[in-house]
Amino acid sequence: MTIGAMTIRINVDHHSGATTISLHGWIESEEEAFELLSVARGSSAPVVLDLQELQNVDANGLAALTALSAEGARLARTSDFIKLLLKTHMDPRPSS
Repeated sequence: MTIGAMTIRINVDHHSGATTISLHGWIESEEEAFELLSVARGSSAPVVLDLQELQNVDANGLAALTALSAEGARLARTSDFIKLLLKTHMDPRPSS
């Protein structure tokens, strides 16, 4: 799936009773985050989000990933950079 100038590519693979959604590129807009939410929430099987090729996300993307994780999606192959962004988004308070 391509949105705008192709900042994000969303690949969907249904196998072994799960839906794996692989993200490639950047989530840079509310429209892209909404598309991810729509694809993931449209699955009747458990969702695995493969984030190995996700390079960066804006606040909309972080909110979408956080919401999907809270709804039971498993985040897999997440880079340290994306993990840090997610952690910061989920707990924005500075450490003491």
